[in-house]
Amino acid sequence: MKFKSSNRAKLVLLAAFLATWRRGGCAADFDEPESSGWYARAGAMARFNVKASLKASTPVLSPGYYDDGFVLPDIGKSEVTSNWGYNDPSQVVGPDLVFHRYDSVPAVGDQDLNVDNPMIGGEAVVGYRFLDLKLFGLAAHLGAEFGYSYTEFSQDMSFGAVGAATYRTDTRSLHGSTPPLAPYAGNDSSVGISLGVPADSSTTVSSTASTAFHGKLDTTLQSVRIGPSFEMDLVKNLTLGFGAGYSSVYVDASLSYTQTTTFDNPAVPTINSGSVNRDRSEWEPGFYFEMRADYQFTHHIAAFLGGDFQYNRSMEFGDESHEVKIDLGSTYAAKAGVLVRF
Repeated sequence: MKFKSSNRAKLVLLAAFLATWRRGGCAADFDEPESSGWYARAGAMARFNVKASLKASTPVLSPGYYDDGFVLPDIGKSEVTSNWGYNDPSQVVGPDLVFHRYDSVPAVGDQDLNVDNPMIGGEAVVGYRFLDLKLFGLAAHLGAEFGYSYTEFSQDMSFGAVGAATYRTDTRSLHGSTPPLAPYAGNDSSVGISLGVPADSSTTVSSTASTAFHGKLDTTLQSVRIGPSFEMDLVKNLTLGFGAGYSSVYVDASLSYTQTTTFDNPAVPTINSGSVNRDRSEWEPGFYFEMRADYQFTHHIAAFLGGDFQYNRSMEFGDESHEVKIDLGSTYAAKAGVLVRF
């Protein structure tokens, strides 16, 4: 009996020691480690309501200007002038210099482009919680975030227009002189060969014209944003978060196109633009508002679903006859991904 009682007492002491040891230093080996205030999010994003448009027009030439040169009054504003220029040697025809201009050539006008909606991209955010507090009995957190996102789109274009146009040919005598080699451009104080301000002869041909425009617009949007964040732990494992602040979108856009105008009257030459490329890149400022829900699987890993509203200035670029507008304005995004706390 004594032996059994002694053994029983030893077992009780051992159990008490193990329980105390487990509650003490060894317990740290099983608890979740504390996290710092740093966290990061990364995921996929679908952005809606980005728009683009093309505005095509035919430049209206002022009197004295041609598609292949100009003849303008000089300082004296007399009937002859040295303020003239021409583009190509073929305009020298015998003793004369010949100028041409097209008027009222049909353009494809204003066209809305079918931007992919939604635009699929990605986003990465780094943030820091710097204050924990209680709000309505719930744990809340204040912090700041910096984010980067990337989306892109590419749009093929094909438009046409039909209308009435005119083709005018003006001829001016060189009076036996040899003109400077083309291309040549004088000014209102030039001296040298003088041409008549009124044309020596002029012909105008009218014709129905058909314009065909084929092009491609490639655009990438890279957005950076920074601002405060607020989070509230609603229930176990579920956090609601908000963010707002400054955003800026780097728009990198390129327009490439060809445009051809043909005429029913064979006396009017075809207009062919050849391959034209125009591009522009710039930052467009704005602001954002974001809301999301985080579900924590562990102390460090969570999944999130969210959305944002973003407003940024639009960008326009092109040439004298074609202008593209990338309309950012009010855009919306849905996003999902993974959150890691460090």
